[in-house]
Amino acid sequence: MSRLIVFTVVFWLFWVVLLFIWYQFDLPLGPGASIMLAS
Repeated sequence: MSRLIVFTVVFWLFWVVLLFIWYQFDLPLGPGASIMLAS
């Protein structure tokens, strides 16, 4: 159970960092960007 929690936290941290880098470089994400950021 704890291993699953650690995996989930690492998975979400990876996406947060990826979106942060995307935001810093101001890359065009397309029409799905707002949906991804809202979820």
